[in-house]
Amino acid sequence: MKDLPRSTLHALEPLGIGTAASESLLSYFCRLAVSHSVSTNDLARFVVAQVGHDIRPDFEWQQRNLSGVGETATTWAAWLSALTGVGNLDHLTLSPWSAVLPAFGLAPRRARWCPHCLAEDREAGRSPYFRLSWEVGPVAACYRHKVALADTCPHCGETHVRHHG
Repeated sequence: MKDLPRSTLHALEPLGIGTAASESLLSYFCRLAVSHSVSTNDLARFVVAQVGHDIRPDFEWQQRNLSGVGETATTWAAWLSALTGVGNLDHLTLSPWSAVLPAFGLAPRRARWCPHCLAEDREAGRSPYFRLSWEVGPVAACYRHKVALADTCPHCGETHVRHHG
């Protein structure tokens, strides 16, 4: 049996890669935190410490556009690839489109999702995940179900709850 290289963090397989339903890096990051049974804030602090960067006490990872076009997305994709051993995590961002997309102004104002996609993930026994297309501000509807993306939790009535960590 061949020994596989060990990684610092779980080598989670990205979901939907190479399809219109590609997972966003933000979703990957959240699933990674769940797989380690830690909050997203704790995982962010761990990642930053592992790569040797300082972090301000008031640092809020969810204010970073992890799935966007800019330097933050590229940097976090590289850090997570190095720590998980999973290559090409930049494909979970809009970075591959950086030559044709603006670096700013694409991020949605709130977390959004298609409740039908998430329900189908659960019904199929898959881990529910957030699609990269939902991270593009001008995208207002699910391409598959043709319904407006939701931004309010059906359980607690709060908005922007996906980022609570």
